[in-house]
Amino acid sequence: MLAMGSARSTLTWPIETYCSIAKEIGCQGLEVVPLHRATGDLLHMTSEELSQTPVPLMGGHVGPNPAEFYKILFHGKDPLRPGERLSPFFAGFSDIRVGEKMLKKLSAELGDRFYLVGYPQMDFDGASYGHFDQYLIQTHPNVFNDLRDPEALIKTVHDSKNVSGIVVDIAHIGEPALVKGQAVYPLGEKPSELVRSASTLVESGVVNLLHFQIGRTVKDYKGPAGLESLRLWLNNKQRGDWTEEIVSQAKSYGIPIVVEVRFSNLSLALDKVIPFPTQVTLMGEIVEKLKQVA
Repeated sequence: MLAMGSARSTLTWPIETYCSIAKEIGCQGLEVVPLHRATGDLLHMTSEELSQTPVPLMGGHVGPNPAEFYKILFHGKDPLRPGERLSPFFAGFSDIRVGEKMLKKLSAELGDRFYLVGYPQMDFDGASYGHFDQYLIQTHPNVFNDLRDPEALIKTVHDSKNVSGIVVDIAHIGEPALVKGQAVYPLGEKPSELVRSASTLVESGVVNLLHFQIGRTVKDYKGPAGLESLRLWLNNKQRGDWTEEIVSQAKSYGIPIVVEVRFSNLSLALDKVIPFPTQVTLMGEIVEKLKQVA
């Protein structure tokens, strides 16, 4: 599956564009993110239209920040990052309540085949991602300061009425939580530790999805899946890399994979300007390489 892209470059894309690109690069479905234009499209589409998109709408992901839109516009306090102001990047996404409405509509219309991805913490003082009957949570120690190790995450799924499974996110699994200003790695810091944590989660049966997110470049990213990981896959040097090991684990258990690579980061990884049609071709090559992983 393909995850909808960066808000910076795709604000005006209709949902059909995302679906068409997903189909072109060889993906079997689309994971929806509440970007402005696409959210409006989805809210106005009929049941018949939702069932006839170029590729199926397989799942949805809550927006990256629970702040209301007007607070983002006025550079209000970031509920996830104490002492910081909200980044204008978040203005690329629909108001959190509008996004919640869209995701609930798709859940109701598409039924059990439509999953929903949330975060380790959904409610904050004065802010909330929304309230959903069932959702998956990402491996995301950073930002949310989630100190749960694999065994604690497994227990959460078994004990919770709302959390139905785990999404192993390759970019976020190796980021640290912070305890009294000190970095703590509940899922591991070294690649071998991350592979072991992913394996524990996968073998327990609680993992519903793998987010193949490599090439992450945001300024505060502290994990091991940055541009170097993306370069390996673009240059056919991913064999034996820890990211390939996690992909192999997921595939051996039949876990769906969502490609969450930003098109714009392909140029950064190769250190040259790449026109968008070529970016699409390169993304298709990454999808093909994922299919070939044993």
